[in-house]
Amino acid sequence: MAELIEFPDAEDLFRRGIDAAAPELLGPGVTAYVKLPPKFSDLMVLVTRTGGIARDMVTDAPMLSFDCYARSGGSADEGEAVAMAGRLRSWCASLERDGELLGVPVYEVTGVGGPYRNPDPRAPEFARFTFTITAALRGQVI
Repeated sequence: MAELIEFPDAEDLFRRGIDAAAPELLGPGVTAYVKLPPKFSDLMVLVTRTGGIARDMVTDAPMLSFDCYARSGGSADEGEAVAMAGRLRSWCASLERDGELLGVPVYEVTGVGGPYRNPDPRAPEFARFTFTITAALRGQVI
């Protein structure tokens, strides 16, 4: 039997990477999620796999959307949400130059959309800005 290649859970990989980088990159109090929590924090990022392809036998290229939520004083804070999206987008792009995320090889990061204003009807007291990337991630033999 040929060797099997397992790809990382891209949502969880990026969530953990954001949480590790957040204090320096985004400031204190920013938390990343892969599912919306029942109670939103004032600053948060939702990571969602929205598609992607297996680029070759050992490389997965997931498409990931990042929803950056912010509120201040109980009302939407567009300035903070768009700033958070911009910093996070730059961090994603830097992963290609770093060549890895939490030990997983990253070959390429391509922006495919955003950041753009994307109001969330479930949370009108928050500003939400969204951007989307694809990231070529190396799988590992299992």
